[in-house]
Amino acid sequence: MKDVYVSVGEDGYIQEWCNVQENDDSPERFFKIKADEKLFYNVDAVKIVDGIAVLDKERQQVVMVENGDLINRQIEDENNTY
Repeated sequence: MKDVYVSVGEDGYIQEWCNVQENDDSPERFFKIKADEKLFYNVDAVKIVDGIAVLDKERQQVVMVENGDLINRQIEDENNTY
């Protein structure tokens, strides 16, 4: 586990990861937590529990489906444009 800085959205999930050191200035919206490196930069499906980043696997599946639907719509729109 490493110390990292994150910001959290209104839904309670990490929305930004910040690559700063302890002595660097970070925006006020970031605060320090502990996280497994495998979770770094995963957004919309990681919550903070007792100061530690935890992957919400159910939420991750929902996000993947939502993103897949969005990508498919964008591809369809592009195909219809040409």
